[in-house]
Amino acid sequence: MNLEKYDTIVTEDVLSFSFISVGPKGHIQKLVIYQHVEGPLYNLAFGDRNGELGTINDLIISDNKDTEKVLATVASTIFDFLQFTLER
Repeated sequence: MNLEKYDTIVTEDVLSFSFISVGPKGHIQKLVIYQHVEGPLYNLAFGDRNGELGTINDLIISDNKDTEKVLATVASTIFDFLQFTLER
Protein backbone atom coordinates (compact mmCIF):
# COMPACT_ATOMS: atom_id res chain seq x y z
CA MET A 1 0.00 0.00 0.00
CA ASN A 2 1.60 3.24 -1.14
CA LEU A 3 -0.83 5.72 0.41
CA GLU A 4 0.29 8.28 2.94
CA LYS A 5 -0.62 7.25 6.49
CA TYR A 6 -0.12 8.39 10.05
CA ASP A 7 2.37 6.81 12.43
CA THR A 8 0.63 4.61 14.96
CA ILE A 9 1.31 3.68 18.55
CA VAL A 10 0.45 0.04 19.15
CA THR A 11 0.00 -1.96 22.34
CA GLU A 12 2.18 -4.99 22.97
CA ASP A 13 -0.67 -7.40 22.24
CA VAL A 14 -1.36 -5.62 18.91
CA LEU A 15 -5.04 -5.17 19.79
CA SER A 16 -5.05 -1.39 20.13
CA PHE A 17 -3.62 1.27 17.83
CA SER A 18 -3.72 5.04 18.26
CA PHE A 19 -2.73 7.92 16.01
CA ILE A 20 -3.29 11.65 15.64
CA SER A 21 -5.31 13.09 12.76
CA VAL A 22 -3.98 16.53 11.79
CA GLY A 23 -6.10 18.99 9.86
CA PRO A 24 -8.05 22.25 9.99
CA LYS A 25 -9.95 21.11 13.09
CA GLY A 26 -6.71 20.51 14.97
CA HIS A 27 -5.11 17.36 16.33
CA ILE A 28 -7.65 14.60 16.92
CA GLN A 29 -6.65 11.33 18.55
CA LYS A 30 -8.03 8.26 16.77
CA LEU A 31 -8.25 4.70 18.07
CA VAL A 32 -8.44 1.34 16.33
CA ILE A 33 -9.23 -1.55 18.65
CA TYR A 34 -9.52 -5.24 17.76
CA GLN A 35 -11.98 -7.03 20.04
CA HIS A 36 -12.10 -10.82 20.18
CA VAL A 37 -15.61 -12.12 19.43
CA GLU A 38 -15.14 -15.90 19.39
CA GLY A 39 -12.89 -18.44 17.73
CA PRO A 40 -10.96 -16.70 14.95
CA LEU A 41 -13.42 -13.76 14.78
CA TYR A 42 -12.46 -10.22 15.80
CA ASN A 43 -14.34 -6.93 15.62
CA LEU A 44 -12.52 -3.81 14.39
CA ALA A 45 -13.69 -0.74 16.31
CA PHE A 46 -12.60 2.69 15.06
CA GLY A 47 -13.30 6.28 16.02
CA ASP A 48 -12.17 9.34 17.92
CA ARG A 49 -10.76 8.86 21.39
CA ASN A 50 -13.35 9.96 23.91
CA GLY A 51 -11.61 11.99 26.61
CA GLU A 52 -9.48 10.57 29.35
CA LEU A 53 -11.49 7.34 29.51
CA GLY A 54 -9.82 6.14 26.34
CA THR A 55 -13.08 4.85 24.91
CA ILE A 56 -14.05 5.17 21.26
CA ASN A 57 -16.68 7.54 19.96
CA ASP A 58 -17.64 5.94 16.66
CA LEU A 59 -20.60 8.23 16.03
CA ILE A 60 -18.74 11.53 15.73
CA ILE A 61 -17.85 13.01 12.34
CA SER A 62 -14.65 14.97 12.89
CA ASP A 63 -14.15 15.89 9.19
CA ASN A 64 -10.51 16.90 9.57
CA LYS A 65 -10.06 16.82 5.75
CA ASP A 66 -7.71 13.82 5.89
CA THR A 67 -10.11 10.95 5.16
CA GLU A 68 -7.81 9.09 2.76
CA LYS A 69 -4.86 9.27 5.17
CA VAL A 70 -7.02 8.13 8.10
CA LEU A 71 -8.46 5.19 6.14
CA ALA A 72 -4.99 4.20 4.90
CA THR A 73 -3.81 4.21 8.52
CA VAL A 74 -6.74 2.06 9.67
CA ALA A 75 -6.09 -0.37 6.79
CA SER A 76 -2.41 -0.60 7.75
CA THR A 77 -3.40 -1.71 11.27
CA ILE A 78 -5.22 -4.67 9.71
CA PHE A 79 -1.97 -5.87 8.14
CA ASP A 80 -0.09 -5.46 11.44
CA PHE A 81 -2.84 -7.22 13.40
CA LEU A 82 -3.04 -10.14 10.97
CA GLN A 83 0.73 -10.57 10.83
CA PHE A 84 0.93 -10.68 14.63
CA THR A 85 -2.06 -13.04 14.88
CA LEU A 86 -0.68 -15.46 12.30
CA GLU A 87 2.73 -15.55 14.02
CA ARG A 88 1.24 -16.67 17.34
